[in-house]
Amino acid sequence: MNIVIVNDYGDVKSGAPTKIAVISARELVKQGHRVYFVHAAGPRSIILDHPNIRVHDLGLRDVWQERNPVRAAVSGVWNAAAGTALGRILADLDPRDTVIHLHQYTRSLSPVALKVAAESGVAWAVTLHDYFLVCPNGVYYDHHAGHVCSVKPLSLKCATTNCDVLSGRHKLVRLARQAATVRALAMRQQPLSVISPSPFARDVARPFLPGDSRYFVVPNPVDVECAPRAPVAGNRKFLFIGRLSPEKGVGVLAAAAKRAGVELSFVGAGPYEEALRVINPDAEFLPWTTRSDVFAHMDRARAIIFASLWYEPFGLSAMEAIARGVPLVASGSTALQNVITNGENGFLVEPGSVESLAQALSALKDAAVADRVGQAAWERYWHDPSTPARHAERVAAVYETMLAARRRPVTDAPVGVPSGETAV
Repeated sequence: MNIVIVNDYGDVKSGAPTKIAVISARELVKQGHRVYFVHAAGPRSIILDHPNIRVHDLGLRDVWQERNPVRAAVSGVWNAAAGTALGRILADLDPRDTVIHLHQYTRSLSPVALKVAAESGVAWAVTLHDYFLVCPNGVYYDHHAGHVCSVKPLSLKCATTNCDVLSGRHKLVRLARQAATVRALAMRQQPLSVISPSPFARDVARPFLPGDSRYFVVPNPVDVECAPRAPVAGNRKFLFIGRLSPEKGVGVLAAAAKRAGVELSFVGAGPYEEALRVINPDAEFLPWTTRSDVFAHMDRARAIIFASLWYEPFGLSAMEAIARGVPLVASGSTALQNVITNGENGFLVEPGSVESLAQALSALKDAAVADRVGQAAWERYWHDPSTPARHAERVAAVYETMLAARRRPVTDAPVGVPSGETAV
């Protein structure tokens, strides 16, 4: 099978979507597939150095590094050069044995990548790393109001609501890009295949996607070796890992930790750091350094906190934590509701509630509770782990299903699959 993985970047340091795309490429070639990794900008990871991975660097710019705002806006909405380059790559491949898998495309490639895939006649799919496929700002969250959005994307209300994290002008560009996305999807020659890392993310996006879309649930790869679980009962610090921005719920966490009287450490950086120092002067702030350092922080933690206010589709650091047997406290408005049974292998809390989060933190102050929950989290994760190899097996099974559907006559093609029937 020829697998064309398309992503804005080729370096795992560029974020979770790229890390997942790169790990998938590495594991898929181990299964005997031929992988074509197409990235638009920046360097590439050494993980992609393999004789059966052909890397195509399009040599384009990240739109956020473009100094001319007009050029940045135009290329962000529709990057014709990216479309031409991608089309040339696909032209040399046999459509009967080729699958296109789109990961991140909004930072350089633009929705033109969707158009090229839609018109290619090749089986293709998109992964829901976020909600850019349906929402202009990508997170279905109103940054100014500070809560999850309830507006239909691209409606008049959407167009007149300044929900953007930056400015109203950026929202206008994002609206234009979303309109281009809708037009690109309308050009498809077959039902849209959507790969979701969780049932939760699938269900958030489903109401806004074409009615004939096919949905596949494939958890993201968690690149953690099975090892004895962390000694959480003897640890004291409660840990947050990630970007320090309001939608991550870090303000709620800082206040809850102060109320519960627990030691709190933030690993990461972001625009909300100074506000967090005011909310909780006793909190510790640590830089995001190496992957091994982050794991070391996890192993010294009593629990990991994932208090996001927006509809996070997966939560990679959270899954890495439970794979190490560290108790997880997560917002109930995230995909982790599909993973946690409240009070057994973690705690689910009311999003945005200081009181609800403080109660969970207080419960975990009991060493016996922390040990029991950590043990249950570790056992449940490793009973059915989402290792890189297993992820590749699952996503390859999706590709085979897509190819089989493409080979059937159009009148026989499936048009939407009921919830719960597409997990692999």
